[in-house]
Amino acid sequence: GYEKRLRLVTYSPIPRLQDEMPFDWQPDVWYRAKFRVDVRNGKGFVKAKVWPRGEREPDWMIQMIDPCPNVEGSPGLYAYSKGTTARKHGAPVFFDNYRVYRDE
Repeated sequence: GYEKRLRLVTYSPIPRLQDEMPFDWQPDVWYRAKFRVDVRNGKGFVKAKVWPRGEREPDWMIQMIDPCPNVEGSPGLYAYSKGTTARKHGAPVFFDNYRVYRDE
């Protein structure tokens, strides 16, 4: 088996920093997500949360400190859906209303 996870990963260009937690993603459910990075004293303070659309927004669920943050570029979303066999792809994953903005 495999575990369903919520994961923060920093690529540069390979994964160099990662934190994760169990998260019970469900099929046919739309989720809302927030991701925030604050750079202070040369470190990136990263936090994220995910919740089913229509439910109350939770507190930050996962956090990490990046000692060498990338201060240029943009964040990305990625979903990995494990297939049932080596020849079958996993379930489709869709993203909608994706926005990136500077919070000043």
